[in-house]
Amino acid sequence: MLKDIANDQSIKSLIQKYQELTCFIYNHGWALSIMRTETRNGELVRPAITRFATNFLALDSILTHQADLKRMTNTRGWAENYMKLNRKDREKTNVVVGLIDSQTYWRDIAGVTAIFGPLVKVLRMVDSDDKAEMSHLYEAMDRAKFMIKNVGKWYKKWWQMIDKRWNNQLHQVIHAAGYFLKPKYQYANDVVNDDEVLNGFYRVVNRMVNNNETRLNINREAERFRLKTGAFGSNQFQSAVNRCLPAEWRFIYAREDAPNLTRLAVRILSQTVSSSNCERNWTTFSLIHTRPRNRLTVAKLEKLVFVHYNMRLRIRNVETSGDNQNVIDLDEIFHDQDPLTAWTREREAPLLDGRENEWLDDNLDIDPQDTAANARRPEKERKHQMYHLNRSTAIKTTVLIVEEMELHSRLVFTSHMNMKILKTSHMNTLETGQVIINLESTVWMMYMLEDLAIMMYLLLRTITTTHMIVHLQVIIHTILQRQNNILHLMAS
Repeated sequence: MLKDIANDQSIKSLIQKYQELTCFIYNHGWALSIMRTETRNGELVRPAITRFATNFLALDSILTHQADLKRMTNTRGWAENYMKLNRKDREKTNVVVGLIDSQTYWRDIAGVTAIFGPLVKVLRMVDSDDKAEMSHLYEAMDRAKFMIKNVGKWYKKWWQMIDKRWNNQLHQVIHAAGYFLKPKYQYANDVVNDDEVLNGFYRVVNRMVNNNETRLNINREAERFRLKTGAFGSNQFQSAVNRCLPAEWRFIYAREDAPNLTRLAVRILSQTVSSSNCERNWTTFSLIHTRPRNRLTVAKLEKLVFVHYNMRLRIRNVETSGDNQNVIDLDEIFHDQDPLTAWTREREAPLLDGRENEWLDDNLDIDPQDTAANARRPEKERKHQMYHLNRSTAIKTTVLIVEEMELHSRLVFTSHMNMKILKTSHMNTLETGQVIINLESTVWMMYMLEDLAIMMYLLLRTITTTHMIVHLQVIIHTILQRQNNILHLMAS
């Protein structure tokens, strides 16, 4: 729909003028500097060939900065730079100034954004995780068309483009059935007299149910649902209508009074409108299933995808609002005995998985009798002891991590993900160590050395002791030298 509207000659001309304006600003440093000053470091969105309606986002962006752009062309800096331009550049500048000062141009942009806006809202709704269920699309398209109707007298032209795509590609009877079965729309709108919705619901019943007796029972239960009789008329049911998902409250409150309709409703309302969520998993699958890892089994790939997905959720949680969101429950996928289960559901950053970690507690044990004596010790002596304690801990931790990396060499993710994980983890005690790496193949050795070098580089940013920094710099230099040697051997 958005593509058809954007291909209209009038809108295509408007977008082309916008591209000329943005190209002029971003191709001239003085104009870009003035624009960012007037917009308070704002940016103009430039159109791109994507599926997410960047034409609308671009026009909406310039409409937001309308007053800033008009003020930009009237500044002293604009006039001074204009006098320094040659004749050809002055002509281009005059075209840009004419567009910015044109009231007709801004009026046309406002009209186009009013057409694009409702459709972009529908696109974002079906692509989101909150309202991606089947029952919302029918109502969303009706509201979008109603908003476009208020734009002006030319709304029928855009309606024809929308209806063409809707009738030929998007609209299915299951959308009407989902709209019928959602009580928020059933009781708020006049769905009873809408022939298209009723016919769509009955066609879905005939297609999904083979038994005639079950069909009759569904029709009777649907009539009670429309009239709000029986369990559908109870206060408990009506209060749950706008608080729970339709598939949830039907299964809880109407299972006994309308079992046949409940089973059908759960099947329909559990469907999503878009496959974007599935595509996100496909992208993760493609990331895991690279050419060096193409011998992994299907079960192992599925586990990697879910682990990677939870890692991204955990990182996003920590970076935004803190670790207060539960990750995906993997009880149905992993067995309780699987060591990955406890790791993915851990609330705090775990220690090394499957290793003996008692030495961490042993080294940090404090004798209560020595507390007073320790307080009287000179500050320099206490720091010296802590330095050696941290150094010993770092050596042991580094060796264990390297062994763990060797054990799980086929579970290595990209370097970018490793950097994010280390920033949000609690393993900042790694400060130095003699690293001995012996991997299964030269290819995996190259990957592991690169990841380890990145980890050591990140740890440099958290260490303040000069000796530790020197040791780590030597380790990084050795690691990079080994990697270069491996690359030379592979090239030869």
